[in-house]
Amino acid sequence: MSGHVRRKGNRSINDRVEEIVVKLCGADDEFMKLTNAICNSQTLEGSLIADETMAAQMIRNRAVEEGLPELASLKLRSIILAMRVALRRFGFDRKSVKARASEPKRTDDDKRYKEQIQ
Repeated sequence: MSGHVRRKGNRSINDRVEEIVVKLCGADDEFMKLTNAICNSQTLEGSLIADETMAAQMIRNRAVEEGLPELASLKLRSIILAMRVALRRFGFDRKSVKARASEPKRTDDDKRYKEQIQ
């Protein structure tokens, strides 16, 4: 994250969606499942876009609960795009998750890994 602090009035849509994403990631397992898939076979609803839409709806519902009309009135597509930005900021975008999933596990007991690094 950047080193400067923005005032609440100057926060972008991405920043405001990020606040809700952080809350949902810490409190809602379903939201995490909806945002963790990296291919259609891992999704809850059968496709990545369907899962993203469901996650965006959860963000919109939370915005309504918290009395944030500027987010509650956004189109789902706009929320999806802002959600992707927020997830990327924390390294939870699909590209980063996929890269971490494909990395070999690195343990001291893994002889193959030790041989690779020598």
